[in-house]
Amino acid sequence: MARGLSGLWKDREGKVTRLSWDRTTLSAPPKQFGAITNGHHIKLNGPWAGSIEPLFDDADSVLPSLAAKLEGLSYVAGKYDAAIDKRITAHEITPDDRKLIGEGLASLLVRCPAHRHQSHLTTERFAGRTGDKIQKHDDTLIALNINQYYRQIVQSLERGGKIVLLRSGEREFVMGEGYLNTLAGYTVELWYQCLVPLTPSMAVLAFAPCRYWTNPPICTIGLNHAEVDLINEVTQVYSRDYIFYRNEAPKLIDAFTTREFRNVQYHRFDWLDAVMQAVAAYAPRRGVS
Repeated sequence: MARGLSGLWKDREGKVTRLSWDRTTLSAPPKQFGAITNGHHIKLNGPWAGSIEPLFDDADSVLPSLAAKLEGLSYVAGKYDAAIDKRITAHEITPDDRKLIGEGLASLLVRCPAHRHQSHLTTERFAGRTGDKIQKHDDTLIALNINQYYRQIVQSLERGGKIVLLRSGEREFVMGEGYLNTLAGYTVELWYQCLVPLTPSMAVLAFAPCRYWTNPPICTIGLNHAEVDLINEVTQVYSRDYIFYRNEAPKLIDAFTTREFRNVQYHRFDWLDAVMQAVAAYAPRRGVS
């Protein structure tokens, strides 16, 4: 759990609850969870030595206030019989805030345990092909990869696309160890989608389809209970060991309790496709708030 956002997941007692794959729970201050010691240091001789932690300092420090600002944007409450396009509320956003959202999302995507796990597998795969004994440098190689992936993902998010703030209303989202995400970070990508629970009451969907209206640059959609539950199930699919929540414990699904990092096929499902299609086609006739 990113330290910048952890405060937004605290309950009234100042704690976050961690739910394990074996259904055990632990409630503690958020600083107790998820520290990676020296995980962002590049330990090489010569000019390549250093740390990539400064890349994320700004995002970590800005995310809480940015999330609070985004949560202040109005939205239409989700109802079971309300079509998605009837719940879209258009908003304006400054270029600076748009940039900060991209940097914040990128920092969460590249530092999550699922991404680090994939980087570890990639390192092992190349080590096996070459016969090199580079396991002891695994953290350094992961840090180098994170450095590259972060910059490419930020550029992909800055090039264009839509930002959708999904609001949970009376329900709560959960935070996991990974995210639905097609931004691999190998290169700047023109088409992508990622879904990131940012706070218990707000998840961010960022996507760039083949065709879309550029305005509005950001919008909100209120979700009903079933849609919140669906996103929480997707979060479990992309998690292996832990789920974090503020007050509402999710109903665990088999994809999580098998204790494996998994993906939704093609990182898509029907409801998400419907949301992206509705937002891409949305063009308000009047000025936005």
